[in-house]
Amino acid sequence: MQRIGLLTYYWTENPGTILQALCTYRAVRRHFPDDHVELINYRSWRHVWKPNLSYITPCQWRRDTIRMLKYRKARKTLLPFGRRSLVTTDYRRAQAFLREQDYDMLVVGSDTLLELHRFGPDTVTAYWLAPDIRARKVMCAASARSTSLGDLSEFQRKTLEASVQGFDLLGVRDVATYELIRGLGGSPDKIEMVPDPTFTYDIDYGPTEAYLRKKGLSFEHPTVILHMTRRFRWADDLANAYRARGYQVVSLRPARYADHVCNDVSPLEWAGLFRDAKLVITHRFHDTLFCLKNLTPLLTVLPSASYEAAGGHSKYDGLLKMFGMSETHLIRDHTAATVQQILDAGDRSMETHNPQVIRRGLARYQDQYEEFIRKVVALSPPGPVKAADSNGATH
Repeated sequence: MQRIGLLTYYWTENPGTILQALCTYRAVRRHFPDDHVELINYRSWRHVWKPNLSYITPCQWRRDTIRMLKYRKARKTLLPFGRRSLVTTDYRRAQAFLREQDYDMLVVGSDTLLELHRFGPDTVTAYWLAPDIRARKVMCAASARSTSLGDLSEFQRKTLEASVQGFDLLGVRDVATYELIRGLGGSPDKIEMVPDPTFTYDIDYGPTEAYLRKKGLSFEHPTVILHMTRRFRWADDLANAYRARGYQVVSLRPARYADHVCNDVSPLEWAGLFRDAKLVITHRFHDTLFCLKNLTPLLTVLPSASYEAAGGHSKYDGLLKMFGMSETHLIRDHTAATVQQILDAGDRSMETHNPQVIRRGLARYQDQYEEFIRKVVALSPPGPVKAADSNGATH
C-alpha cells in the first residue's frame, strides 16, 4: 500500500476551491483503491474568518456566519486530511514538513497554487516542490495564473527550474502555465494540458433545491445571477437595466442592487444554483465552469488586468476557448465596458447558447482528466506499507 498526499488549496470560503479539492481526492482515490490517499494539511496563511466588507447589516452578518459554518462542515465531512498540519510561507520549512511525512507520491493541484504574486523575490510558494523530496511528484491541473518568466527573480527562476526537473508528470490547467513550465525547462514528454478536476463532478441538485426552498427563492420568474466585485462600477446600473426588462436579480455576494443575495450557500448548494437562471454574469472561473455544467448561458468578466499573463492568456480565456466561446462570452476590460455593451453581450450569450456542443465538451474534458489520472497510476505501481509513528511520521 502506498501513501499518496494531495497538496492543494482547501481553506478559503470559495466553492470552486472546495470542489476541486474534493474531485482531485475522489479521482485519485478511485484510481488507487488499495492505497492510502489524503489531503496534506498545509496552508501558506492562517485563514481568519471575517465578514464581507461590501456592506455590513445584521442580515448580512447572519449570512456570513452561516456560510462560514457551512464551509467548516464541508471541509470536515468531505475532505480527509493527514494528522499533521503546518501553516507557513517559509519555503524551506514547508519542504521539510513534506519530506518528514515520506509520501510515496505527491500530487500538486489543482487551482492557482503555483502563482507567486504574493511572494517576494527571495522565496516561492511551497507547491513548487523541492527536487530532493523522495516521492513520485505530479502536477495535476495546476495553474500559475498570470505568473510568467519575466516576473521571476534570479532566485525564483533557479528554484522553479530545479522543481520542474524533479516532477514525473506536469499536468497544467492553462496555456499561460504551460508556457511558464516550458520556459523553465519542462520536458515536452512530461508536460500536458489537463482539464480542471471539477469536470468530473456529478451535480446533486438535492442540496440546491433544499436551500432554495428554505430561502423562499424561486427561479420560475426570469432570473439573472450576478457575481460582481466592488470594482465593477456599472453593476448597480446593470442590475436596474435587467430589472427594467422584467428579470429578478440574484447576487452571489452582498449587493444592495440585488433582489436576493445568495452568499450563504455551501459548496454543494452552489454547484446546482445556476441551472434555472436565464443568464449568469460572473468574474469567477468556477462559476463559469459550473454554468457550463448546468448548461446555462453565461458571460465572464475578467476581474482585472492582473489575471492575464504575457500574451493575453488567462484561465478564463483558456476555459472558454475549450468550448469555442472566448470571443463571444468574455469581457477582458470591465473598466472600458458600458452597461449597454454588457447587455448586448448577455443577449448574444442567450441567443447563441448551444447545449449540445457544451455537453460534448463536458464529456470530452471529463474523459481527458480521467486519462491523465491513468497516466499517474502507470507511474507508481503498488509498494509496501510505510509504518507511521504516533506523530504521523513515516519510516
